[in-house]
Amino acid sequence: MFCFFFFFFWFICFIFFVSFLCALSKGAHFFIEVISKSPLFLQTSYRTLCLYIKYYFAELRARRMALQ
Repeated sequence: MFCFFFFFFWFICFIFFVSFLCALSKGAHFFIEVISKSPLFLQTSYRTLCLYIKYYFAELRARRMALQ
């Protein structure tokens, strides 16, 4: 069971990595187009990842402001 989730996680990471490389070569519009045509679970994973990244940078900004 653990192996299934492990390989599933790395499969999703691989898809995002390939999409990111395509975005670098063809522009961000292509990356958004790939995500929009991908299955729903990948779109949800992408949106969740974006939210985590935004939250992380907001936390960093808040800590930096608190230290000043």
